[in-house]
Order: sequence, then C-alpha cells, then structure tokens
Amino acid sequence: MRFVPQRILRAESGKGAVLSAGNTEPIASLPARLGWKLDRSFIYGDGCDKPPTEQVLKFLPALECGLELAGEYGDIVLDLKTLLDSARKPGGYFLLTCECGYADDADIKELIFVQHPSPDAIAWEIDIQGMRSALVKETWLTHQDGYVRLIFDRSQYVGDLRRMVAEVQRANQELELYGLAGSGDYGFVEELLAFDFNAPIVAKPILPPGSHLEFRLESDECCWLNGKMLRGWPPHYFPRWQINRAFKEWMRFFQRGYAGKPNLFYLPDENDRAACDAAGYELAGMLQRGFDESGKSPQVSVSYSPCLLPAHRREA
Repeated sequence: MRFVPQRILRAESGKGAVLSAGNTEPIASLPARLGWKLDRSFIYGDGCDKPPTEQVLKFLPALECGLELAGEYGDIVLDLKTLLDSARKPGGYFLLTCECGYADDADIKELIFVQHPSPDAIAWEIDIQGMRSALVKETWLTHQDGYVRLIFDRSQYVGDLRRMVAEVQRANQELELYGLAGSGDYGFVEELLAFDFNAPIVAKPILPPGSHLEFRLESDECCWLNGKMLRGWPPHYFPRWQINRAFKEWMRFFQRGYAGKPNLFYLPDENDRAACDAAGYELAGMLQRGFDESGKSPQVSVSYSPCLLPAHRREA
C-alpha cells in the first residue's frame, strides 16, 4: 500500500500525522494494520478450587497505526464479528466495543465508518470525541473535534482476520470457548470453528443494486428502504464520517414526543422547516455521493422528502 501524505507535522506525542486545515478532512490520516493482544477470562463451573470449564477470549486492540486505541481500563476489545463484516461491506460498525458487547458501557459513543476506497484498500474513519475513551492516551488529539482516517491494505487486513479466526480455533482446542468478548456469542464461535479458510472474503456493496433509500419524516420513522421502514439505525449504512455529521445536523431540527404512544416526531418550531429540508437534501446528496464512490453501491438511489411534521410552535 502506497501512503502519500499531503503534509507531515510532528504532533505533541511525537508521532507523525497528516494534518488538515478543513473540518471535512481528517485531522490525521495514517497507514494502519490490525493488531491485538490476546487475553481471556475463565468460567469455573465446578467452583474456583477446581480447573476452569470454559473460557471467554478477548482481542485487546494493539493496532499498528501510530495511535494507541486501547483505552485506559482494558475493557475495550476488537469485535471480530463486525471486523469480518467490515471486510465484506462498507458502513458504520462498532469495531471497537466494550468486552460485554455494549459499546456505551466503555463510553464509546460513535460507530467507526468503513470505506472500501479501492479494491486494494480499506479505510476507517474514527470520530475523535465519540471514540475519546479509546483515544484517552492521545492527549494531543482528544481536545479536537473531527475524525481520524486509518488506511489498511486489504489483503493484509483479510489475512489478519484469518489469523484471528485461527487464534479462536486454537484456543478452543485448549479449553472450550463460551464466547468472544464483544458481540461474539457461542453461535458466532460455532461459525468460526467451521470457518472455511479457502473461501475468499469478498467485498460487496452496502445495499443491493436497484435499492432506494429515502429520508422521510413520518410518524416515528425517519428512513425508508424500498418503501418500507428501514430496519436498523441509518448510520450503519454510512461509509463516511461526513455523512454521519450531516445526519446529526438534520436531526437537530426535529424531536421525538416521548410523552405519548407511539413516540412521534415533531418539529419544535415552524421557522425551522426550511432549514430542516435544506439539511435533509444535503444529507441525501452526500450519502448518494458516498454510495457512488468507487461503485460501492451501484444503481442505488437516495432521496429526501420535504418535512411534513406538525410544528409545536407556529410561525408568528
């Protein structure tokens, strides 16, 4: 992988980084490789005075990227399930999460947005404040608002994932696995134990060709796929950090009425309707461009429908 920095500066931490002036460009862009430290916890089914009966495997992050992403308390892990998904499809993933499987329990507030910018590369875009708990030791970075981009060589990335799967199989031979820290329950462990190392991990588009994604505020929903309510949170379909930023900008114009059932969206102020629509059109256009990049989602269309929500405060 050829890494061509635009401008190299020396950060306070002594690490080289590509720094940018604009807030739509990454604060730092760094070549990266997956790395981990293997840890485990044990289950003593017959009491602590006897040997353990099962174990839980943990992949503690030790990425080779010039940044320490391990957090402070050892509760942040690499999630092998979503890592494998990220090699197949771009989108938003909790690639780093709490060992219990709930990212918020490790104070991780944002997904990592994955791109496949070329057939030979995979990129992560990491929100600095949303991932602050993992970046806590990078004090030169954590006061800034924006994101960091990590660029991986795809063949190396896939090869490292296979090595992680091999670690799982080897550990299970030593002592039966109860699960993996993160989102890896025993059902996922069974998939890994039957993993076919000869089968390629093939990149696929985020959405099937011909799909239509529509941002439309109706009732308690904000996003629709092929005319039906979208299953899942929209940012899981975003390949770029900037798209998530645009989504948040749009969402600040409307609220959910938690007092009623169902919890319907409403517009707090009629004066904001035009600005809400402008932000919605900007979001749809940005996501369309993201899908069009490098043919990641061919023949997928994105649209926005003007806001028809009732307003809590009418225009004077």
